[in-house]
Amino acid sequence: MYLAIRQTEFALLQLVHHLNDLFAAIQCAIQGNLSVKLVDPLTLRDNLRNVILHLPDVSELIVDTD
Repeated sequence: MYLAIRQTEFALLQLVHHLNDLFAAIQCAIQGNLSVKLVDPLTLRDNLRNVILHLPDVSELIVDTD
């Protein structure tokens, strides 16, 4: 019983932590910024690669996607 209560307490603490991260990321998005907690770096890189495919040949991004 004690172990079950501790596991539940830990799960709730993790949930609170993730909700705080989500809240902070949403606040950044509202201010016009993109938070890493909202979009992970791998997804962002894949999205930038897709954007590059649709740019004219003379255009390029400031950062490299490799």
